[in-house]
Amino acid sequence: MDKTAHARSFWVRAGFIFYAVFCLILFVYLRFPYDTLKGRIESTLGSVLGAEVSLGHLSSSLPLGLAADGLDINAVPVATKLLFHPRLSAIFSGRLGLDVRAVLDTGDARARIGTPILSIGDPVEAVFDIEDMDPAPLARLVAAGRQVKGLISGQATLSGSPGSLQKAQAKVSFVWKDGSIPLSVPAIPVDALAFKTLEVAASMDKGMLTIEQAELSGDISGTVKGSVRVQDNVERSRLNLTGELQLPQELKTLFGMANGSGSQGVKFSLRGTVDNPRFRVLSR
Repeated sequence: MDKTAHARSFWVRAGFIFYAVFCLILFVYLRFPYDTLKGRIESTLGSVLGAEVSLGHLSSSLPLGLAADGLDINAVPVATKLLFHPRLSAIFSGRLGLDVRAVLDTGDARARIGTPILSIGDPVEAVFDIEDMDPAPLARLVAAGRQVKGLISGQATLSGSPGSLQKAQAKVSFVWKDGSIPLSVPAIPVDALAFKTLEVAASMDKGMLTIEQAELSGDISGTVKGSVRVQDNVERSRLNLTGELQLPQELKTLFGMANGSGSQGVKFSLRGTVDNPRFRVLSR
């Protein structure tokens, strides 16, 4: 009996010690002043995105994660909350892995980011998933003052050195619903392109973005293909696109197409740069 009671006493004491250590670790994790790490995290994210990043207050997020109250990129509010959780399984392959969720005003965005332990941040591999995201905040990052509308769902993969789109490899596929994109092309007599859906599949290698599929439906419908030579200043990216559009009758008249032209579309090319595109009608 004495041996049994002693054994029980040992395990009870061990249990209390384990519980006390667990509570201490949990207390430190929950109460750690994570804001002291904010500058380092902002600097790392900024180097990856090639932009100025500002995070809100940092706090713990169970299990084993961090939460940031808001994300601004180049002073533009992008997310109301960011949640970071490490992927411990990636360590066994010599990589650091991180799952990130961005809580947006509209929709949801998630990312899985990986980088080698021995050269953290170079290169970076990332997979982004978005669902019903309002593109307006991101559009303001590229072109201030241009208002876009709609909801986007899709996926993108990106790999390369941080801070330079020209060195990245990427694949993108998305569906944009009930959208509107402002236009500033003198040859096109409309201020904005409105559509029911825009489906896009594209890939990028060494700064060349190849449009593999782009299908537009709505009052204006059609297809586009070609390439874009991407620059770090996105508005200076060079366009080399061709396509065909089906237009409503009022626009056909503006383009000089005869009434009753049926299913005949307008074939066109788009050259120049994103901020100064040159639209040319190839056939009517």
